[in-house]
Amino acid sequence: MEEIIEGQFRKESPLELAIETSIEAQDVSIEITLNSDDRLSNENVAVTVLVVENSVIGTGSGYDQRNYGHTDENHPYYNQGEYIEGFEHTNVIRHVISAFDGDVVEFELKSAVCSGAFNTDMLPNELEAYSIIAFASESVKVGSPILNATLLSFKDRT
Repeated sequence: MEEIIEGQFRKESPLELAIETSIEAQDVSIEITLNSDDRLSNENVAVTVLVVENSVIGTGSGYDQRNYGHTDENHPYYNQGEYIEGFEHTNVIRHVISAFDGDVVEFELKSAVCSGAFNTDMLPNELEAYSIIAFASESVKVGSPILNATLLSFKDRT
């Protein structure tokens, strides 16, 4: 399985993605630009855009991570209890900007643009604690192959 995954990582994507943002007061506007090359055979492409919180740490219900490796001596969390208190959850989805299965984009020649927005009032922390993840798949059909993905971290912008 690792060979298959490694081979997929080394493949060059037929589609480039770029994220641009602008911020005015509490409103964040997002524009995703897609550029394809001649290898993109299916122009039925869907883009999914998520706002994720980079790191969430807490204790108690909703935060503690069930430790399925507690009894497995080969697991990194072996013998650390049934629940790991203060576990760091990464890339926690806080908002889906597109349709959950993605928005179909219309290509003009080899380019397409999709956009969205969100208000920072809906986020529990400062904007620097979040990133935008965008990925393009072959269609909105669940399980469609992902053609490419990109991430924009607000921490890196400030």
